[in-house]
Amino acid sequence: MKTQLKVSTISHSYDTVQTLTDVSLSLQRGEIGCLLGSSGSGKTTLLRIIAGLEKQSKGKIEIADKNIASEAIWIPPEKRNIAMVFQDYALFPHLTVADNIRFALFNMPRKVQLGKVEVMLLTVGLGGYGRKYPHQLSGGQQQRVALGRALVTNPDLLLLDEPFSGLDVRMREQIAEQVKKIVKEKDITTLIVTHDQEEAFAFADYVGVMKNGKLLQWDTASALYDHPITSEIASFVSDGTLLDGHILENGNVEYPLGTIIHNNPNHLLPGSRVHVFVRPEQVILDSSSKVRAKIISHVFRGASTLYSLELSTGERLTAQVTGQNIMRTGVSVSVLCTKPILFL
Repeated sequence: MKTQLKVSTISHSYDTVQTLTDVSLSLQRGEIGCLLGSSGSGKTTLLRIIAGLEKQSKGKIEIADKNIASEAIWIPPEKRNIAMVFQDYALFPHLTVADNIRFALFNMPRKVQLGKVEVMLLTVGLGGYGRKYPHQLSGGQQQRVALGRALVTNPDLLLLDEPFSGLDVRMREQIAEQVKKIVKEKDITTLIVTHDQEEAFAFADYVGVMKNGKLLQWDTASALYDHPITSEIASFVSDGTLLDGHILENGNVEYPLGTIIHNNPNHLLPGSRVHVFVRPEQVILDSSSKVRAKIISHVFRGASTLYSLELSTGERLTAQVTGQNIMRTGVSVSVLCTKPILFL
């Protein structure tokens, strides 16, 4: 597959404040990437640099093997063939839906414009809405107008800045699914910014966790979840508890929920401290286990119940248990953990 977007060691600062440091990532044609991080992590700044709305202080950006931004070259945003959908959609309130989409085609003959707009309205599920104005639409429909305006130019790259944040949970999921379907069908490489981990995992092929202007890990959604490279990343992408453990004489790891078979490739000395990350869905109530815990509280979630447990060591963790049989607070249970994540 052909690399469509390549970002190489991008750095950026505002005056003396460093906002990005040596960020690198790449996407193949038709792939969807997501920058995941809290406010101020630098993800939107990186998006704006790729779009050409900001200039990096160091690094290089390539689109379809073409250098669009480096120390020697800087292509202005209007010549990059990149489309961007902003968080507030940036629709023109005085223009109809059709004219909002047509605005992106100002340099084409009117007849061509009208034909492309009609096709795009059908593509984003707004056939028959061309004469309406933005204020007459729901948030989800406005989002699709913004998407239509971005896609009508057939961009080499689509950038989405928190595009679903203004929608309620159910609408956000529906619109995200529709947008993913459209960009996949049109084979458009897409990079999205979000602070929502579930949205990132559902939407993207590759996810990058950003913090303090650094890209901590860039990987497939499943690899990022199953194999986070630091406990900080594990805690950011999912709920869980970080427990202390230590290396045994045979190289295995002992921690409050038992022993992890480990070949000790780093040759850590016996007694060396390590961390073990345990997710609620990995904690199992099993009568065969010798590890006991007391139920401190519980939250009923319909198909499952989330229990807060206290171990004999005083450490606390949570367990997500399926089924309707809710156990009482104060009850002692036997627990074990499947697939704990070990950090040396």
